[in-house]
Amino acid sequence: MATELAITVLPGLADDTSIRSTMEKLLFDFYSVVGIAPRRGYLIVPGELLADSFQARFFIQATSELLCFDKQQMLTAKVSGNAQRPGSQLLSMNLVHDDNGCISVSYVAAFRHGQTATVRRGAFQAVDLSHGWQMRSLDEDVRVILLPEARKYLRTSHDQPRVWIR
Repeated sequence: MATELAITVLPGLADDTSIRSTMEKLLFDFYSVVGIAPRRGYLIVPGELLADSFQARFFIQATSELLCFDKQQMLTAKVSGNAQRPGSQLLSMNLVHDDNGCISVSYVAAFRHGQTATVRRGAFQAVDLSHGWQMRSLDEDVRVILLPEARKYLRTSHDQPRVWIR
């Protein structure tokens, strides 16, 4: 008796590193447009980063404020101040869900300038449209941390511990 063997070709799996780098670029392009991160060297069209149904929520820990924006409000308002402030940035990103061309991403981004660090922890959804990735929603928790001032210790007689005996 003959056995029929069918070999099926499995579709190629998406490369997580390329999706992750694309999502990282999308997030920092968004931060650049709204003034949180320094401007990018290339031209970014803000309207192309956000889907028409875009919704954003920012919870500011210091003041316990919840700010909500739609696409039009986000394009006309800056979420943060000086675009050139952050001197360094750190990003931790995890792809949470992937179906029907939509990806949910959780992340932590930190921006530091002088003695102040801003930590932005959140999640966003991105959808793959014909002309590229766009953000559909953004939910973010913003925390400002004041770092202790760097002190230079000079070894003088005034810095030595003192014991007073009476």
